[in-house]
Amino acid sequence: MKIKKTTKQRKTFTAENFISVPKSFLVTPFFNSVRAGDSYNILKIPKYFQYKDLEFKSEMLSIFNDFDIFLFIVKETVRQKNNEIEFYFDDLAKFLGIEANHKDTYFKRYCETISKLEQVQVVFYLNEVRHNLRFLLSSPEQDKTKKLKLTVDKRYLAFFDGINELYDVSRLVLKGLKSDYQRILYLLYVTNRANKENHFSVDILKFRFQIPESMADRKFIFNVRKANKALKDKGLIEDFSEVQKGGKTVSFKVKYSYDTLYPKKTDISGFESKNAKPEKEEEKEDQSTVEDEEEFFDDSYLNNNQ
Repeated sequence: MKIKKTTKQRKTFTAENFISVPKSFLVTPFFNSVRAGDSYNILKIPKYFQYKDLEFKSEMLSIFNDFDIFLFIVKETVRQKNNEIEFYFDDLAKFLGIEANHKDTYFKRYCETISKLEQVQVVFYLNEVRHNLRFLLSSPEQDKTKKLKLTVDKRYLAFFDGINELYDVSRLVLKGLKSDYQRILYLLYVTNRANKENHFSVDILKFRFQIPESMADRKFIFNVRKANKALKDKGLIEDFSEVQKGGKTVSFKVKYSYDTLYPKKTDISGFESKNAKPEKEEEKEDQSTVEDEEEFFDDSYLNNNQ
């Protein structure tokens, strides 16, 4: 299947380190903090664009290893212009920065991630017709000494092509984010750039992080505050503040822009130098963004059964 890549007009970088990802993968709890005891995730959404009664199902996927492999698969699907992709394990290892002496161990982790990605399922109704899609179809033998082959469900690609809402993810930025809270917040901010200062309620953040009932609000808010401070120190956000009611934090106000979220630096993996020269880039018109948080985060998202 030849893939037609459809996106809104937006500013894009020509660098290979930028990967366009469907918004739903970034704002819903597909990739998250994986804790002991986590197993399966079911997310129900009454309506999303023209689709109704959506159900996203998957094993719990980590925002680190599993998400990084997912990005590689997305990149190769676009690069090869085909839903059936082939690559050598060395290609994946290079993409992830895996050292030679760790390749054997990491190959087993790769196989575990592929097994989980095969379980990703999307069920929805369109014009009263039920559709059932999977991200990866069952993969053939995975032998790291030979070319690896994976098949992405072509109906799944058509589904996201119809949504027509892709956002660029910077691999260099992600490499510099060392905690799951930093990564999740950064991806959340990338997809919500409607205003110079955007508001995120604690309830919305709890949903995105899928925190366990056993976690105290105070600890969760501390973790979010700590991650925001780290993002500010790296220059990815300008500033943040907390809105309190009755002495309790109920939401976060976060200031950032396209330019802060996508630093124009030659080496931004460590974010040490704020004076580094920017890479050359090709620009298009700015990407359209969400108009307001209320529309973006419909309350129906909170009707989540696990």
